[in-house]
Order: sequence, then structure tokens, then C-alpha cells
Amino acid sequence: MNARVRVLHLLGVSDDKQIRVTRLSGDQARMGFQSMGNVEIRSLVDDDTFDVASLLVGEVESEALRLDGFAVVLNAVCDPDTNLGALSVASKIVDALGVPVFNDPSKVAGLTRDAVAEALDGVDGLVVPRTTRIQPSRVRDVVSMATAAGLALPILVREAGTHGGHKLALIRGEEDNDLLEQFAFDGRWFYATEFVDTRSPDGLHRKYRVLVVDGEPVAKHLIASQAWNVHARDRASVVDHPDLRAEDDVFVSGLPAAMEPVFRAMDERLDLDYFGADFGLDEDGAVVLFEANACVRALAGSATESEIPSHHAATERIRSLVRGRLLTLAGRH
Repeated sequence: MNARVRVLHLLGVSDDKQIRVTRLSGDQARMGFQSMGNVEIRSLVDDDTFDVASLLVGEVESEALRLDGFAVVLNAVCDPDTNLGALSVASKIVDALGVPVFNDPSKVAGLTRDAVAEALDGVDGLVVPRTTRIQPSRVRDVVSMATAAGLALPILVREAGTHGGHKLALIRGEEDNDLLEQFAFDGRWFYATEFVDTRSPDGLHRKYRVLVVDGEPVAKHLIASQAWNVHARDRASVVDHPDLRAEDDVFVSGLPAAMEPVFRAMDERLDLDYFGADFGLDEDGAVVLFEANACVRALAGSATESEIPSHHAATERIRSLVRGRLLTLAGRH
């Protein structure tokens, strides 16, 4: 029987050097913590096949470590807006080890929201709203800076390094400037993105998620909401509504054939082993991108874990693809 494949799992300390403690213990090894800018991918790795050692990296003082015997690096550092320093350190570790890497940190480092929008512009069947990175010093700067960069109103405004529907404002004009009061204008960066209304004829807003692993797109879920800002908590509207649940089940059970070329083209341009995309559909059925990056999760937290069986089947498909890619990188395939 072959020995388990040794995997170095890299997590990153965010650039602000802050870590959230989630569990206290007198034994430091049993302490729980979270650092932003990392994707939860460890749970997708099969412990029967892989021997995984996790290492937290960042631009902070560190003991000298001897790292050897690893067949592949699994990079979970995913956000260049919050963890650019950790991505730099991770790249140096990968170079020093000289082994293959899953989600090369040097590639992840270049995939900011505006860079992704630029990279994916022109993909057939994909609508990529224009996105610009701005550094406003006051509320009234936001609209003027976005329009000066060529964006048309309305726009979505979010703090750089945030994902999903949190810390997000829809600005239709300066009359909505009060919605920007939730943000701190202290030198931090923001993204402004043109808003594309993907509301369906039935009045609902639908958010689809696809994970792409080793070039293979896997439909993960569909969430619908009365509001344009669709959250994970809106999953209940799908679970409790038979028609929406059936629609979600059909989507997750097999990605529509017309969408596959879109995600394969995205994979070629982003050149990652793992990334996810959240999107809507316009009236012509084109994919309208909300976000695409290495931070999109395949697994939901315990409070939002899906009750729909097909979702679990999709997760197992993603787990199988992660396993296959790691084995290939390690030379076991």
C-alpha cells in the first residue's frame, strides 16, 4: 500500500496582523483561531490519502523552520487585498521547496477584483461589469471617482477584501450617499462595480455558485431572494419553496451545457487549480459575473449547511476533483 502523500497546507496572516480567536485552551495546540483572507479547503482533503501539515505564514517575525519531505503545497491564502504579504511569503516557500503547488500564490496575488474583471473581459457568454479600485477620502468622492474612471451609475461599492453581500452598498446617484456612511474613509481602498440588474421575470433575484477545480466546473447552489443583495441566509427561501427547491436541484444536479464553455474559458484565463464564481443570468441567459476568486467556499458553515441532497453530491464531486489534482501534482497519477 502506498504511503500517504505529504501535503503542506499554507494559511496566511492578514496584512493587518489580526487573528480572531475562536477557541481558548490551556494547550496552545488546541487553540482555535481564524485569519481573514484564507479559503476553507482543508476539509476537502482526504486524510486517508494525504498527510497534511498546516503552516501559518505572513510578514511577521518567525522562527526558522525546516520544511522537507512534502510532495505538494496546498495554498489556502486567497485574497490579495488583505493577505498580499502572506502570499509573498507563500511564494518564497513554494520556490524554496521546489515542489508543485495547488493554487500558486504568485498567481493568486495578481487576482484583485479589478484585475479579474480585466482578465475575463471578452469571454463569450459572460457579462463582466466594469470594476475600478478607488481610494476616496470622503463620502462625496465615491461617485465622482467611479464616474471619472468610466463607470456608469448605478454602482456597487464595497471595501476591498470583503466578499459576498456584506459591507456592500448600491449607489444609484449622490442621493444615496447616506448608504456610504457605513464605511470608514481613512485611506483604505474600495471597489466600485457597475450594477447589472439580473432580476428574473418572477421578480426574484437569483445568485448561482459554481466551483471550478482542475478545470472542471461544478454547480454548487442557487439562492433566490426578493432583494438584490442575496445572502446565504436566503437559502431558507429555496429550502421551503418547492418550486425554487426543484429549480436549485436541477441546476446543482448538472451544470447547463451552455454554461460549461464560459467557465472553461474563465479557467484558462485565471489559471488556478481552484476558484469559485457567483453570478446571475441576464434576460438572454448570459452569465453576469458577481465575483470570481480563490476565496469562494465550497463548504457552508454549520448554520447554513444545505438541506438539499444534491448539494452534498456536488461537494463530494468537488472533493474528488481536489483529491485528483493533488495526486496529479504529487506525481501519483
